[in-house]
Amino acid sequence: IVPVIGALILLIWIVAVAVWRYSSGGAIAAFVLFPVIALGMGTDWLFQLFSVLVSGLILLRHKENLVRLWRGTEPKIGQRSAAV
Repeated sequence: IVPVIGALILLIWIVAVAVWRYSSGGAIAAFVLFPVIALGMGTDWLFQLFSVLVSGLILLRHKENLVRLWRGTEPKIGQRSAAV
């Protein structure tokens, strides 16, 4: 919808993954910052609401990843996950 914001979110994801090697951590970092970026770029209230809702959905979707990150059991990129 707003290519500049989309590019910034993608850049945040790439940097976070490069630093931490967690794809889910990159997504979480990017979408926590999505509403901040939307607000900082002066988007209208409807887009800001959209950014909060999308970020909330992404965070809900990554709930199990957040728990694994907190516990230190989330596999890094290139690392095999433990068998379930």
